[in-house]
Amino acid sequence: MEKKVEGLVKAMLANLEEAGAMIEFVAAVALAGGDDGRGGVEAGSTWPEQGSPLSLQLLIAAARAVFTASFFNSELCKIVEAPALKQLAAISARSSIVMSCILEWTRENFIRMPQTAGRLFDALPLQTWHTSARDLELVLNMLKDPIGSPKFVLAQKIVERLNWDVANIDTHELFLPRSHHRLVALTLANICLDRQSLRDSRAGIISGGMAIASKGLATVGPYALPNSLSYLYVDEEKRFFEWCWTMILKMNLYHGPITGDSYTLDTFASEEKPFEPLATPALATLRGAMRSHAMAAYVVLMVSEIGHHYHMFKTEGWYLLRVIKEDGRSGAALRSAVELFPTFAKMYGVGCLDEEEFGRFFSGFFKGGFQEMEGKGGEGEDGQQQDGGTRKGGVISFLRPLIPSDLRPIDDVVLRFWLKALFANEFWNFNPVAISFLDSICQICFAHGQMAVISNALQAEYGRMLDCFQTEGKAPLRLQITHPIATSYSVASAVKPMFQGYPTLVVGSRSWLEASAWKGPTAENERSWYAFSALTAETEAEEDVRRMIGEAMSRNPQATISVAAVGTGKPVAMFAIYRWAQHLLELPLDHPLLPLFWRAFFSLYFQRTEGSVPLNTCFGFRFFLDRRETLDALERRLGQCSQFYAERMVGDMRGRGGPNVDQLSQLYNAMALWLREPRLASPDMFVDSLGERYYVERLKQCMSGRTPVSFSAAWLDLVPMSALREGFVNVKTVTSATTANAGAPLEDSTSVVLASVVRPPPTFVPRQPLAQSLATFTIKLASSIFDQDLTVVLSKSRSFDRLVAEHMKVDEDYTSNLSRLYANELKRGRAEKGCSTKCAGRAIFDFRVQEVQSVGEVKSFLSENRTHAEVLMGTDHMDPKICISALKVMRAMDWLCSGGRGDEESGKRKVATQVFYRTVATLSASAKEFPPAGLVLDRLVRSLGLEYVAGSAEETEKVFELMNSQERIGLLVDVFRPEVAVDAFERMYVKVADMVGSFDEAVVASLLRQFDMRGWMGNSPKPSAGTQLSFARVVLNRLPDVEAGAILDAQLEIVRELMALLPVETYTEAIEEGVLRVMKREVHPRVFEVLVRSLNAGEPVRRSILDTTELILNRLTRERALSLVQSITKIVVAFCDDDVPVYSNGAKYFESFVDLVITIFASSSVYTMSSEIHLKEVWAALRDLILPFLGVVRQAAGCKIVPITQSTPLVQQFVQVSCRLVGKMCRHAVIANNLCAHLWEIYAIVVKRGGADAILGVLHNVLRQQAWTGMHLGWDVVHQMLGWAEKGRMGVEIQRFVCFVLEAAQWKMEYRAGQYWMDAIHLVFFVVGRGMEVYGDGEARLKFLNGVGGKCFGGVDWSNFTPIQFGEVVQRLPEDWSPAEEASTLQSAESKTKASPLLFTLECLRSMAGISKDVQRLDTNDLESTYSKLEQYVDYVLGLLSRQTSVARIDTLAKPCRTFADPHVGDILFEVLQLTELGPVMAQQARGVACRHITQRCFGLLNESERGSNTFNRLWEGLARGVRSSSVPILIVSVACQTVASAEHMALLVETCLERHLELTRDPQGWKYVMRHLSVPELEAETFIRHCLGHALVLTLYAHILQKLDECEGNPDLRIMIGEQLGNWIVRTKMEAGEEGTEGKMVLLLRLYAQLLATELAGLPLPERHSRLRGHLPEIADVLFKWSEDRANQGIWATLGFGPRSRLSVKFRLFSRALGTFVAMRLLGTGEGREEQKAKLVGGVQGLQGNSEYSKVAEFVEPVVKFLEDEGNGLGSLVQFVERLGGMLFPEYHLMGMGNV
Repeated sequence: MEKKVEGLVKAMLANLEEAGAMIEFVAAVALAGGDDGRGGVEAGSTWPEQGSPLSLQLLIAAARAVFTASFFNSELCKIVEAPALKQLAAISARSSIVMSCILEWTRENFIRMPQTAGRLFDALPLQTWHTSARDLELVLNMLKDPIGSPKFVLAQKIVERLNWDVANIDTHELFLPRSHHRLVALTLANICLDRQSLRDSRAGIISGGMAIASKGLATVGPYALPNSLSYLYVDEEKRFFEWCWTMILKMNLYHGPITGDSYTLDTFASEEKPFEPLATPALATLRGAMRSHAMAAYVVLMVSEIGHHYHMFKTEGWYLLRVIKEDGRSGAALRSAVELFPTFAKMYGVGCLDEEEFGRFFSGFFKGGFQEMEGKGGEGEDGQQQDGGTRKGGVISFLRPLIPSDLRPIDDVVLRFWLKALFANEFWNFNPVAISFLDSICQICFAHGQMAVISNALQAEYGRMLDCFQTEGKAPLRLQITHPIATSYSVASAVKPMFQGYPTLVVGSRSWLEASAWKGPTAENERSWYAFSALTAETEAEEDVRRMIGEAMSRNPQATISVAAVGTGKPVAMFAIYRWAQHLLELPLDHPLLPLFWRAFFSLYFQRTEGSVPLNTCFGFRFFLDRRETLDALERRLGQCSQFYAERMVGDMRGRGGPNVDQLSQLYNAMALWLREPRLASPDMFVDSLGERYYVERLKQCMSGRTPVSFSAAWLDLVPMSALREGFVNVKTVTSATTANAGAPLEDSTSVVLASVVRPPPTFVPRQPLAQSLATFTIKLASSIFDQDLTVVLSKSRSFDRLVAEHMKVDEDYTSNLSRLYANELKRGRAEKGCSTKCAGRAIFDFRVQEVQSVGEVKSFLSENRTHAEVLMGTDHMDPKICISALKVMRAMDWLCSGGRGDEESGKRKVATQVFYRTVATLSASAKEFPPAGLVLDRLVRSLGLEYVAGSAEETEKVFELMNSQERIGLLVDVFRPEVAVDAFERMYVKVADMVGSFDEAVVASLLRQFDMRGWMGNSPKPSAGTQLSFARVVLNRLPDVEAGAILDAQLEIVRELMALLPVETYTEAIEEGVLRVMKREVHPRVFEVLVRSLNAGEPVRRSILDTTELILNRLTRERALSLVQSITKIVVAFCDDDVPVYSNGAKYFESFVDLVITIFASSSVYTMSSEIHLKEVWAALRDLILPFLGVVRQAAGCKIVPITQSTPLVQQFVQVSCRLVGKMCRHAVIANNLCAHLWEIYAIVVKRGGADAILGVLHNVLRQQAWTGMHLGWDVVHQMLGWAEKGRMGVEIQRFVCFVLEAAQWKMEYRAGQYWMDAIHLVFFVVGRGMEVYGDGEARLKFLNGVGGKCFGGVDWSNFTPIQFGEVVQRLPEDWSPAEEASTLQSAESKTKASPLLFTLECLRSMAGISKDVQRLDTNDLESTYSKLEQYVDYVLGLLSRQTSVARIDTLAKPCRTFADPHVGDILFEVLQLTELGPVMAQQARGVACRHITQRCFGLLNESERGSNTFNRLWEGLARGVRSSSVPILIVSVACQTVASAEHMALLVETCLERHLELTRDPQGWKYVMRHLSVPELEAETFIRHCLGHALVLTLYAHILQKLDECEGNPDLRIMIGEQLGNWIVRTKMEAGEEGTEGKMVLLLRLYAQLLATELAGLPLPERHSRLRGHLPEIADVLFKWSEDRANQGIWATLGFGPRSRLSVKFRLFSRALGTFVAMRLLGTGEGREEQKAKLVGGVQGLQGNSEYSKVAEFVEPVVKFLEDEGNGLGSLVQFVERLGGMLFPEYHLMGMGNV
């Protein structure tokens, strides 16, 4: 299998484009089988057995192949991930066993696919996965990973998406076994406990009190915490804890008894037992935490026997429920109670619901609310919007066990539990949460026809409330001073009815206090199902009181409800009829119970008296005799209901099982009639006599006289009962009712055909025509019609005008007086208030109040005004005479337009023109307001106007004079033809253009569109050229400067037509005029578009033509085109001279201007002559046009710069087009490669004249896109560049472009010997010096340096390059380099450092100076010249270092000057010192001078640095490294003694030089050479020696003591004095401060001291004790023993034996102990204990043999002991002992001494 998968991967890698198809093919092969892949395999198993079906094996193999090939190869994963996920999902859908396999594969290879795993399982159909226990264990184990890790997140996704619901509602079978549910719950609870335990252990230092306080705050929630503490509880663990709660609550953990009343464990398999024993190991952890941890308590309660046996529940269960609730998990507590208590009631009887503990627990349970209710969306469980908004969905989730799955009745035990729990609190009716639950319960009971139980329960509760109210109201007030508590209870009981008010089940949305007797209850509009049930209960309860009132009112018809209700004890406002009306006014119009609410109201409204009253009188309506406004509101509400259902489409409610909306609409109309019909209240009214629209049957039901509302009598046919039941059934499963009825055909309302009745046709009666026939018309008749009938129309229109004016005047009066309707009236008053009846000093309050009062006069005036306005609007001013007169007039117009001959035609024309002008003058003002006048005028213009007025020059001018108003323009525009009036054409255009602003835009545009250019130009004779040009200028001057509009479009169309018709001479002048006007902002920039398109045959300009050899054919000649360009250039330059920005109009005109330039320079006529002279003319014209747009204006005296402040995109666009224009010109030139030269000419002019940065930036961006490889970089260009650099004009962007050109262009290197070469070198070094600013990218910078370096320095013989020339180059180099560069070396050894401009410069300088890259040799052809250049090179480098260190020392706030990286300044100094090693060693005096010069400069740099600073330390490290590797250390000793200012560092340098010298020579006689060059500063000799002693600089001390011995010239006394000084130095030397491994140098001093001692003893005539040098031996012995200690022996820790280990080597410690022992033994006296002391001293040396630390030198211990024990070895043998032992231990220093001194 693995090999096949590898082959598939190889094939996919070889064909990446087909990889997805291969994946699909593999999956298609596996899915081709007919079997579903599950046969023979147990559901939920992880892997198929050997004998599994072939189809299943094929599915798993295909899934394995797709999985491995797609997700294990990163290259393939990016390509085939999407198809792979799709195919794996398809395979998994075929068999869920595949998902088990995928989980196993993912777990094994998770490290290879951490991110892909999440997307993989997102794609899989996990809802269909029958997981096994092993699958769940794998997933749950991943939850033990760190929170937020990929595995953890994946496990959360899988657990969330698994199907935890019921698969079959009838059998209650779960999709996944209940054992899986319990496994998940137990695991999650244990994980949470483990994490909490770990968190508590980490926070163990918190006190118990703080922990309790923190837990309490966490229970309250983050909203109760201050911001500073809230973050403690909003963390990842908190979110995981909440997620665990969510998942556990989703699990079906509780297993009720199958038989309904008991468990039979014997019938259950072990893995399916209904509960776990409390002592089972699986509950061990949770059992220990259940009394303190809510989650553990919940799981134990639902899984263990505590929740399944009531006797155990009474012991532990109540406590666990309280633990859950007190932790803020009310929802979990309620969910467990819903499962447990119905089961207990069925098993042990309903008496468990009446126990005291039950009532005590639920009495305050619903007060706090539920997060489950608040967190839901607006949809319920059934997917539909429910009453109650967000609460409804949460409530339904708890009531799911109450909903029956079919038509079976509701479980009475479950319902009883809910009612007991909700009614446990005395004031449950004020709790919105309890009311929300009751609302849903009422809805469920209503939908399933079981309202009796809930109604009886509500009536019982209401009776209890009434009894309590009456009892508490009658309770006597007992006040006893000796019993304050009892007194308090008595006062509370007496005051309680006062605050609570009359009892009611429907409090509404107000709080307890708001619903008190002062404010009264409100409508329960959010919980309407409960409100209906509760009001029904209250209505039934007040039946007797209501009948008593009815009888009283029937006996006394004049009695009011207030009088009749006296003695009932119930407030009038609390009667049921008012409460029903109150809810009807606020209930939603589409609520299903709305008809039942109305039915209940009308049953009370039409209720009649019965029994003792003689008449069966209706009394319900009398409740509203003094509340007429309520009936009006109800009537309006009924109208809204009727309109609402009338507007809904037929059948909208039918699909949900409800009634037809037409029926509801008609019913609400009938109810409105019921309210308005007074006869219905009379006792003798015969209801059946009313019409159908009264819905008599419904009315009779309301007037039945029986109990008004009961469930059986309600209008259930108006309620969509089936839809309600389906909505609740859908909470658990999908009902089959819809499927069963799906095939039933729907009634089609369009199939109804109305039968028409055939009737006989009406009798034809001929009528006399109102207007005569055209054949009978004459001129006289037509004139008389116009005189008479037009007068009728005119008089009626004027009357209508007066009516309109009067109406406007009435409205103006109304609006002007409306503000005076109300006025403020100031009132004053006084009130007195006393603290008691006996109060003598009553408080007096004076107050002033402003009241708004309506002004009576104004109110009357406004009322009369509106009455007058209604009269005016109701007047009919459309007289039939108007229609007849208009008909006659239009018939006369038709006759005038019918044509004629001779005199008749002339007469018709005369009459027509007279009628036309007279009618327009008289009726045009009324045409807009009076429709008949508008009709007559419209017909007049379309007939007489078009026939006799349009087309005549004389009449056109008359018509134009008439168009002096907006109405007349709109009327006469169709007959206005200005092209026929040739001489008045321009004048009329000017007047029309000047109308802009005076009339509407559309009106003016319609007039402009009448100016026909072709018609005007087509007149005979044509307008002259001057007239044409004059009109063109007029048009251009009259173009408005607006963005867009109908006027601009019309004028541009005129310009377009005009430019297409003008001759070329006039055309170019018009273009110049247009350019000038646009630049002056006098016309709209879109004129350019018209100008360009007219030049290009009306077509838009294709800018792609610039990149081809294609040319444009147009009317321009070459001379005319160039002349046009020059004219445009002059216009632009003139504006620049006046400081008018060339881009002032921005993009408005720029696009068209660019197209104009392209059209001219791409014209074929421009290149008709292609000689070099003619092309230079074209180039000059193009260049002069381009420069002003780049800010450069060429004048006779030179060029000047004008500011360019407009947007860069316009400049960039112009430059791009300009480059393309230059390129197109060069394509037609004799030499095609002059493009770069021309572009450089423009660029050089802009730079030379100091062009703006924005312009230069655009030039750089555009010019970089050109190919500069064909440009030859001559001396003139190099000289230009260098001149810019010297004059400070080469900014960063200019230099960047110069570098680009230098890198790309061709250099003429044949001029190397001349000034060109030096200029090129200076230019290159200038641009290189600013390389970091130019090239931020290292690769680009390296490419530039290599390219330019190869062109300028490659293959050059620098042997003739003189030191003077070299110095000139060095002198021009920058003193400061970019701080971002910070070179760490002088040589570019790596690719990163090779891109450094500084290192490139230094490398070039070394090449120019003849310094070879090989540090072992130097070009010796001219050593003096080479060393001179070397000195200049070193001076430059050290100068950079000096400047860097000095700036850092002088001013730390100054601009950073870090040429070299601070951590590497020592490395730089080391490399400089290495340069002294080049060439033959001391072969020339020049080299010696150079070496001394370089060394002095280096030491001088050290002197300049501040001691103790980081820079000083780094320089010192570099110097030390250089000295250690120097071949002339003695020369450095000489220079150091003369140059170094610090005595300490001078001593250190001398020591290092001496070590290097001894390392190179190994000659003891070399000390004489050292003595000649060592020069200890006389003024600081003591300081010098002190530093030598402090740093253990033994070699320096040795050389200095040798100098002193040499100076004494054998004088014994002086030698002894020097020996004493030497002994003092030995004692004071701090060997621990020296370098490790160099302690052997002390042998030299000790040997020298021993030699001086031996010499003194040999010449001493007295005993040894008189020796001066012997007197120093005790101190020397002490210091030797100190050096020999393995650990420090000073300090507290050293006293305890814990001192630090010695830094000195084992050899030196052995040498010191042996030598100290020798000296101590020889200094012992002759007294007692001498032998013991000697033995002890020797034993100290012998004991080193057994010390493992001395194992490497153990062989030397025995010879030392023998020498020590030899009594013949006195102090004179000290020299021999030092030489022998030092030679064995330190042979490298033994032979370095001077021998005998």
